[in-house]
Amino acid sequence: MARSKTPIAYDIDHTLHNRIPLSRRRALVALCIATLSYACTPARDYRGFRPQEGTLEQINIGMSRMRVEEILGTPSAKSSHATPRYYYISSVFETTAFFKPEETERKVYALEFNGTEQVIRVAYYGLQDGKVFDFITKTTPTRGTELSIIQDLLGSISAKGNDK
Repeated sequence: MARSKTPIAYDIDHTLHNRIPLSRRRALVALCIATLSYACTPARDYRGFRPQEGTLEQINIGMSRMRVEEILGTPSAKSSHATPRYYYISSVFETTAFFKPEETERKVYALEFNGTEQVIRVAYYGLQDGKVFDFITKTTPTRGTELSIIQDLLGSISAKGNDK
């Protein structure tokens, strides 16, 4: 008795078509898509000052410089012009796959002190639509204000925002 052979199907390019079952091919394609999409998810890297929940709310006008350092720690930068200032700076970088990390967010908490080392002004700066923005007063600084160091700190990221 002769054996009955099932004919083997070939694709147009004459490769074997039925070697891998359809369900396994679908699973393999789904696995490849999931792996590629996971690889393209940006990894977030937080750098600089990272305040704990409720820490910034503890800072009040009239508080001493030493008390501020006890609560917030050492500042990222200090300014000792006419009125001393502390700057606490935080940044968020995102890295997608093998690309260079890109800074997506920068925040600057600025504290200004008087001659007796007491807080006289608290400001929180970030970027909104590529421009320096004061989140406390909800204003964008005008020319002639004393924000040159803030503009320097936020300048590189705001320049990227204007390119878009």
